[in-house]
Amino acid sequence: MDKDTFAGLESSQLIVDNVVMNTTAFYEMKDGKERGTGNSTELGMLNYLRDCGAEVLQGIKERESKMANNMYKIPLNSERKRSTIAFMKGADMVRIYCKGGPEIVLKLCSNYIGEGGAVYELTEENRTHIIKDIQDSYAQITLRTLIVAYRDVSLDEFNEMKNSEDAAEQIESNLTVVMMFGLKDPLREGIA
Repeated sequence: MDKDTFAGLESSQLIVDNVVMNTTAFYEMKDGKERGTGNSTELGMLNYLRDCGAEVLQGIKERESKMANNMYKIPLNSERKRSTIAFMKGADMVRIYCKGGPEIVLKLCSNYIGEGGAVYELTEENRTHIIKDIQDSYAQITLRTLIVAYRDVSLDEFNEMKNSEDAAEQIESNLTVVMMFGLKDPLREGIA
């Protein structure tokens, strides 16, 4: 998706917030040059958003100021294949951000953002289309895929979920798919 198309999306700010708030990557000045630091996948997503004209640096500053007060966090790991974090949004709402492999995150979603920024029910037919058509088309051109999703809940509801025995399951449910990213996986050192 090019810069103009991205900027014209009703959901562009939600995409930016979802990526920026659920990452540990950042930019810093080294030897007079700006350099990205962190996971290469996360940096790839941030760089894409910057190329599209998004205010990523401002978002990172906001994330850093909120990190001490994040409400909930489960870092990405190879078993879960997703990361989730929650922050206050206003005085009495919590926004939950989730990022991970499509086959995992889609199971946690009940809606998706479609054309014009409208929210639609995520049916089994939609899930199949996303996995079989979209994800497979990315795989054919050797792109690894990630889905970003979110959910807004009241602070009271969030606290109930967070204090339950199955907190992760409750918090990571009824998410809304925001976007699927197709990313080139850089070769690691020592791999030919």
